[in-house]
Amino acid sequence: MDAQAPLVMALDDPGAAPGVVGGKGASLARLARAGFHVPPGFHVTTSAYLDFIGRGGLRQPVLEAMSAVDVSDPATFDSASARIGELFTGQPLPAPAAAAIAGAYASLGDGVPVAVRSSATVEDLPGMSAAGQHDTYLNVRGEAAVLDAVKRCWASLWSARAIGYRARRGVEPGEVSIAVVVQQLVLAEAAGVMFTVDPLDGAHDKVVISANWGLGESVVAGDVTPDVAVVDRPSGTLVSYQVGSKEIMTVADGTATLATATPPGLRSAAVLSPGQAGELARVGLAIEKLYGEPMDIEWALAAGELSVVQARPITGPAGPGEQWNDSLAGDYLWSNGNLGEALPDVMTPATWSFVELLMTRMIFPPSLPGYRGYGRIGGRFYANVSISISLEALVGISPRRFAALFGPVLGKLPPVKEIPRPRLPRWKAIRLMVPATVAMLRRVNASQKRLPEFLAAAPSRCDQLRADIEQTTGAASLPRLWQERVRPLVEEACDMLSAVAAHGTTLLTISGKLAKLVGEADSALLLSGPPTEGLPLASLGPATGLARLARGEIDRDTFARQYGHRGCYPQRDGLGREDEGYLIGEPAGVACGPARRRARLEGDSAMLAKAVLQPLLGVRVTREPLVRAIADDRGRLVFNERARHADGVTGLHASQPRYGQLLNFRRPVHVPSMAATSDSR
Repeated sequence: MDAQAPLVMALDDPGAAPGVVGGKGASLARLARAGFHVPPGFHVTTSAYLDFIGRGGLRQPVLEAMSAVDVSDPATFDSASARIGELFTGQPLPAPAAAAIAGAYASLGDGVPVAVRSSATVEDLPGMSAAGQHDTYLNVRGEAAVLDAVKRCWASLWSARAIGYRARRGVEPGEVSIAVVVQQLVLAEAAGVMFTVDPLDGAHDKVVISANWGLGESVVAGDVTPDVAVVDRPSGTLVSYQVGSKEIMTVADGTATLATATPPGLRSAAVLSPGQAGELARVGLAIEKLYGEPMDIEWALAAGELSVVQARPITGPAGPGEQWNDSLAGDYLWSNGNLGEALPDVMTPATWSFVELLMTRMIFPPSLPGYRGYGRIGGRFYANVSISISLEALVGISPRRFAALFGPVLGKLPPVKEIPRPRLPRWKAIRLMVPATVAMLRRVNASQKRLPEFLAAAPSRCDQLRADIEQTTGAASLPRLWQERVRPLVEEACDMLSAVAAHGTTLLTISGKLAKLVGEADSALLLSGPPTEGLPLASLGPATGLARLARGEIDRDTFARQYGHRGCYPQRDGLGREDEGYLIGEPAGVACGPARRRARLEGDSAMLAKAVLQPLLGVRVTREPLVRAIADDRGRLVFNERARHADGVTGLHASQPRYGQLLNFRRPVHVPSMAATSDSR
């Protein structure tokens, strides 16, 4: 950004670049210069914001507050935002900026109502829209109110949602700034959003328009079921028009806006005529031509005149044939060994959301913003070996040690020197990793103390939560239920899994040590999680449960209660609770199988101890440390199995390694930025 940029700038100023007026402001300036009807106004540039934090000595305190942010812990977003909000509240606007803003506002007219919109330097840009992350204030009237709204827009750069959005994308706090756009408010009779391609499937043969009565806030916020018009791109003719229920509309009210019930006569009436829809599509396609890419456009109609109030490149929809393929991000080595066993199928978006929660809260070293040790290729779950080996090196695990530890899990790795590495400066990685590591260790310690309490309460919590979900009738209530109750339970379950898996290095090394003592077969048998102290192997629960059901030892209700949350894809579906057909066919198949199949599934702890454990404990005294390690590790396996029986944890059990099968994993593949790849199975 030019250090000499003025504090305020005309809306169509040729110098209105993203670094000076933010992404939104730069886009509006471009539209205005191109001749589109954009409401008159001005920019409060990033120079004014930087002057504000500079004069008040706020820059360093802001960065200090941000240093405590942990990308895997949303609570840190809230605490950092609250601290920065306090700093901003106590700092007045510098006199030069206040005078410049007041003068520019007066030039629009006497007390004219305006829209005051945030325009961050990482907003409305290709690949990073930041839509809805920063504040907008409508129907602001009077000099004092405008100055206050500008200051609140500046503070919204550090809202919890904006902090989280940037943290998940690896944007450094010191790299962002913010401008503000002040425009005359369009007292719209109708308004909405327009996409120059289909926002659902990316089809390029149609323009999709959402419309409601009044101001566009209700449509942008998703608070209403709007009318939806679909226009054919080549001809500009209306293909379809669906009248929405339009329950509410946003109107100007005094010095603010008000969401009010839409009059009955307007609810059933079409907001747009075919001609208006066609004209909107024509303007939208002209804007797309200007930018050279599909656009998301906010528009308003007042007294028959169409105004464009915002336009940004579309970053949300999946284009035709686009795949979940994180291998496009760089030249990395990927493997789905072990992960492909836990999640063998293409994931749904919901499954991926759960996986992201699991990985951000369980894995050590933690993934860093912009450097994730996992990803999706062709919709399947893969480990990014290149990033993982670099992160492990930061905590003292050399590349050779990494290959020895994780090779049995990830597959036969190529020579260490041939594994590509990310460009991750050590100073940057350490600066990002230290707070994330400290936060994870705190969670692990706290979770280990609370684990018994969590396991005792988890089944009843899950039962109550399932009942509450089933009783939820309105779609609008489900997101709130997820945020307030489901997600906290999932995150807590992930933390508990992290606590019981805190000795992962021991589990990885014990297999090789055991194999040297008793051979690979007995080592695999011992570490496959045999029944201990009367506790069956949780991973085989549904199979042994079906055998008991087939023999009449339990009824269907008991099976559903104990195993109904389990399935071949635990993060995606269940068995007994949601698929009665499963309980009709499967028990017969189990009952008809040979007796030795049931015996193998159910296991024999005494036989295993006699065949493997007792000879192992009889080794020479010089190997006593190893024997202690084996005993300790065996205890951890039993503890893990107990934890996995709790309803809140068992659904995530597939992430735990299956040590009896470590010797048979496949070789990973090196994927140098390709469009698609097959999984390594």
